[in-house]
Amino acid sequence: MDAEDRDELISLARAAVSSLAPEELPVFDAVSERCVRDPERGLRIGRTRDDVLGFGIDAIVPLLTPVAIAVAAEVLRSAILRLARARRGSAPAHAPETAWRPTAEQFGELHDIAYRKALAARLPDPRATALADAVVAALAMARD
Repeated sequence: MDAEDRDELISLARAAVSSLAPEELPVFDAVSERCVRDPERGLRIGRTRDDVLGFGIDAIVPLLTPVAIAVAAEVLRSAILRLARARRGSAPAHAPETAWRPTAEQFGELHDIAYRKALAARLPDPRATALADAVVAALAMARD
């Protein structure tokens, strides 16, 4: 992952966390820095003490940030693969690069990918839907 992809990944995840879990913003940079190196870490949320905030012995609150990073990484990975396929099949080698403009159908497919990744991270269905919505919306806004 190059620096530009890393920045976009963090931007998508930050947008999602800002709307769904703004209370995590003070720790977002520290958590995301750790998770960007290994986005799949978000799928193991709650399995180690490093992935939760604890308040007393009885209450453990899992963070959304690691899951948002994993979901955004999966969406970007899929978008980059689609862009590469589109460029390989349609443009001559000497043609200038153009920005990828996903169709509504492609955004729907990216949403499905984000939703499935969020469910794999054991988010409840409404939370998985909201996270997928937020990540794909942030991607759509970045493409305008």
